[in-house]
Amino acid sequence: MILKRMADALRARDWLGVVLEILIVVIGIYLGLQVDDWNRYRQARALEQEYLERLWVESLENKQRLDRAIERYGEGVDSTRDALEFVLGEEPDAALLARIKEQGLSYGKKPSLVLQDSAYQELVSAGRLGLIRNVELRKALQDVQVALQSHNGQLEYFRNSGLSTRVYELDNFEDLRLSMDDDRGLHGDLLIEKYFGDQKYALTLAQGFEHQIKLRWGVRLIREATGEAMALLACELKKPECGAADSEAEENNQP
Repeated sequence: MILKRMADALRARDWLGVVLEILIVVIGIYLGLQVDDWNRYRQARALEQEYLERLWVESLENKQRLDRAIERYGEGVDSTRDALEFVLGEEPDAALLARIKEQGLSYGKKPSLVLQDSAYQELVSAGRLGLIRNVELRKALQDVQVALQSHNGQLEYFRNSGLSTRVYELDNFEDLRLSMDDDRGLHGDLLIEKYFGDQKYALTLAQGFEHQIKLRWGVRLIREATGEAMALLACELKKPECGAADSEAEENNQP
């Protein structure tokens, strides 16, 4: 219809009519493109909101997992420190020995840390990370992944080095009772009193203690990065937590 009117205007040399018809076509195309862009923008924002909600739920779960991991490593640090103090003491400390046996000595092999990150991995694998407009949030999410990979890489290094699982090489190794049904490693029910004053065993304990400290610090870095990402997520989702400082962030900076 428009082309017919334009052809008629050209034959009649109605230049004003030609210009008007061209303007109608241009304006129609422009409005169509604007509507299409607006529709795509609306769909992208809806998808972004969906991913933000999923990231928030996963971050809440990860926060709990990381808190539990920090607690477990803290128990390992305390128990190994007590065992080291007992072995290097001037005389056997019965109260300290009883505490070691009660809490369990734990500095054996640890499992890799696994976090909920399906939403983030979907965004990355599909090349959709740019859906999240907040650049700081994108970086915070990436920082969590970097910290997690660093921690698990350190775990793998300890496993391959043999230091994290080497206990003590003695002829009476059968005196050491190993736990194979959980991740606690060497338990406090071993006859640790036999190794009082044994510097070789103290060295093994010291290695285990150092590993526990480093691994707990690595988990705290992941926890700190997760807290920063959650603070940004809360603001994006307009949750009450927006603007609230993570009170545990400063505590987690302590090795």
